[in-house]
Amino acid sequence: MALNPDNSKLLKITLGIIVLGVIATIALIVIAFNNYKQRHNPDNIAKLAASMVVLPDPLPQGWKYSFLFQGIHDTVDVRHGDTKSGLQFVRFSKIQNPKNLSAKQMIEQLTKSTLHLVTYELDSEGDEIMGRQKAHYVRGLRRSAGIAQPIELALIQLNDGSFLEIEMIEDNLKTYEPSLVKPMIDAIEGIVQPATSNNK
Repeated sequence: MALNPDNSKLLKITLGIIVLGVIATIALIVIAFNNYKQRHNPDNIAKLAASMVVLPDPLPQGWKYSFLFQGIHDTVDVRHGDTKSGLQFVRFSKIQNPKNLSAKQMIEQLTKSTLHLVTYELDSEGDEIMGRQKAHYVRGLRRSAGIAQPIELALIQLNDGSFLEIEMIEDNLKTYEPSLVKPMIDAIEGIVQPATSNNK
């Protein structure tokens, strides 16, 4: 029995839409997979890290590049395979500091914000040297979705008014233990300053 011409046309359109949908889905999967590979490629992560900090090659024993993120601010994550401790280097642009806050003021603003339902319970605050630069830090617990995570959050103010955040994360602990991340902190040889009209 022959198909009605109208039905035949409708069938062809339907099949065409299905084929296009399959092709689009495959393309999205390929793009997502390639993006994942790029974000977890150690060479790519090391290259982005080198735009923020000066690190040894190889990294201290047990530490490995984990992933990168590029968006509103660039992020590099390094992890220790045994302790599950981690460091994140996050570069905030000058635009994200419109009030020209100091590192201490900015860190207070970050930890008092309840954005994304994240809260902080701080138990210490001070200054320390990271990568030969003065950093202002806070230590304590960060709570998100009911999960408490021991952290140290440090900010280094750069020469153009922007910031480098160094966030130390420790999983499966109730309190922050500085000795776990100390080898990685001590390995930071320097902080990369952004280019300005005065130092280009």
